[in-house]
Amino acid sequence: RGPTRAAGLAAKAYVEKVLPVGALVLVKTYKDRREKYGRYLADIFYYNQMQALICLNQELLEAGLVEPSERVSISSKAWITSL
Repeated sequence: RGPTRAAGLAAKAYVEKVLPVGALVLVKTYKDRREKYGRYLADIFYYNQMQALICLNQELLEAGLVEPSERVSISSKAWITSL
């Protein structure tokens, strides 16, 4: 429903393509301390066909399938280097 439905379906189709059922993923969660409900956020990582670790969040941003939030900054680059 609503004006963002088509964009949401496009993002969903992209995720289904790069992460088939049974794909191995790494999930880094952290608490959003900037908002009053204390929600948890996540950075999602997966290995591509060349066995490179990819941040799905960043990939969706770069593909234009999601919009960045002013409240959230992806900390994945710093986290990847610590693996």
